[in-house]
Amino acid sequence: MVMRRLVLALTALFLLSACIGVTMDDNDPKDSKPEPTARSSSDGVEVWDLTGQPSAKAFGISDETNDGTYETKTARSVRFKLPGGRTIDTQATLVSFYRAGSGSDAHFTVGIRTAQLEPGPLVTAFRDVLTQLDVPTDPADTLAAKIDAAPDDQTERISVGSDAVTLGDLKLSAQAGLAPVAGSGRVIVGGSWSDD
Repeated sequence: MVMRRLVLALTALFLLSACIGVTMDDNDPKDSKPEPTARSSSDGVEVWDLTGQPSAKAFGISDETNDGTYETKTARSVRFKLPGGRTIDTQATLVSFYRAGSGSDAHFTVGIRTAQLEPGPLVTAFRDVLTQLDVPTDPADTLAAKIDAAPDDQTERISVGSDAVTLGDLKLSAQAGLAPVAGSGRVIVGGSWSDD
């Protein structure tokens, strides 16, 4: 069940990456989202503490919605504190949390998306995330090889994923993808908390 949610979260983020989203401004008075208690700031870095119990309050999800989405037009420095003392530092345009169900039956997922990156920086960013997750970096080599082998006018998307890693109750994995004809792509990290 957890793996299914993880796959669904990553799939949803990949679909979102092809869309132009609405940019949210946390300082906009019309934005009535509650302030997420898991988010703070340190030396200009947006910090998300994912070591605690997932909750609507932690992720700024109001009673009227199922998601807390924090998106900017340009990439910003974001740090994710993970269970077990690990962190992910990246340049993200989107941090999104989703709640399925309610009350004690609620389940949460997280998604992180970078800005559009050209092939070289995309491979580097993917390798960096894999290293921080402490999973094999072979998928970054596979991505680089597939990009090099693809014709520049290829419209079919190249997508490569990583092994999943479980940190406490949080299961995470990363994917990177691009359509060569577009000349850029994104790194996406997705995760879900187990029911246990």
